[in-house]
Amino acid sequence: TVKIVGFNNAPISKTSSPPLTTVALPFFELGKLAVETILETCNNPKKTNKVIQIKLKTSLEIRETT
Repeated sequence: TVKIVGFNNAPISKTSSPPLTTVALPFFELGKLAVETILETCNNPKKTNKVIQIKLKTSLEIRETT
């Protein structure tokens, strides 16, 4: 048995055959944080070498491939 899990909950994952189990990412929040990080870096050039770690909540959309 092979089990497959996707990682972005693309619309095609619901309509594929069989429907693909996938991790749903919070794209709006991800984009917002990316823009905020870019703006902060532009406003504070000394922070360009700083490593940033952000954890976001995801959800598992269980379908037929698991």
